[in-house]
Amino acid sequence: MIDYIDKKYFLLAVAGNPRKDISSNDIAVKCPICGDSKIHRNEKRLHLYEKNGKTKVHCFNGDCSVGNTNVYGFLKSFYPELFNAYKREKFNQNLSRSEDVFEKFKAQQKKVLTQDLSNYFQPLTFDAIEYINKRGYTYNSNDFGTWYSGKNPLKIGERIYYLQDCLIIPLYYNNEMYGFYSRSIKDKKFYTYMNESNIGYKIWNWFNINKSEPCYIFEGIFDAISAWMCGLKNVIACMGASIPQERIDELKHPIFCLDNDRTGLNNMLKYSKKYSVIAWNNEYKDCNEMLQHKIDVKQEIENNVYTGILAEVKIRAKL
Repeated sequence: MIDYIDKKYFLLAVAGNPRKDISSNDIAVKCPICGDSKIHRNEKRLHLYEKNGKTKVHCFNGDCSVGNTNVYGFLKSFYPELFNAYKREKFNQNLSRSEDVFEKFKAQQKKVLTQDLSNYFQPLTFDAIEYINKRGYTYNSNDFGTWYSGKNPLKIGERIYYLQDCLIIPLYYNNEMYGFYSRSIKDKKFYTYMNESNIGYKIWNWFNINKSEPCYIFEGIFDAISAWMCGLKNVIACMGASIPQERIDELKHPIFCLDNDRTGLNNMLKYSKKYSVIAWNNEYKDCNEMLQHKIDVKQEIENNVYTGILAEVKIRAKL
């Protein structure tokens, strides 16, 4: 698409001349410099167009002094009264873009310490696969990376992680493990491990999402996967009821889909003052329960997104 400032000043320069918008990438006008063809009065041979990310100005009348240039050269040569204002706006635009690039660069410099702990685990056991299936998900390593089963207790630092009969779901950064979540397949015990240098990233699937698109935030991993299976692909799980504010600030449109219990509802009540939240329209505890009871999780979420006062009213009605 043609750069907004280039388009603005080009149209100011040729204002009053017959114009034809060929596409969002090409505008043709009757050339005010050469007058186009004196025989064919309806010709519009002066074009403003975008090519390979650059804006071009070209008069296709071979005798025209405009030739093939850009908006900078066009204004400087033929419309000096607009030239200085154009330069100022382009300077500010480029400065803003430079700052955006710098901020993205800084964010990318955050180093996540990866640790391959897979040697301490074993391939998924039959019991672990059965547990996953009962949660409504058919395991595929292409979806969210390789999962494992625990075997022996694992000592990291001063803490012992008892991983027997546990499902191990790693946290991945660029396809490398930087921590893990373990869940007993026999009771409700669980462990989460992440090196302390990675503080702020105890979030499942964080490095696989598009932060510019609506991002659906869940408490549990299987809740996020339940929504994913129903068609909501931009999902994360904070493995608890909260997520670091600095991570929220990176998301353009966070949508909180926390558990449908007192803790989850109270937390969504807090988030509703600034962000979008879900006011669940059923009595199931979480999205995984909904999936197991044949609820369309995607539809349930999309039909019940609220913010502000309306969200507060609907959530308080459930407390």
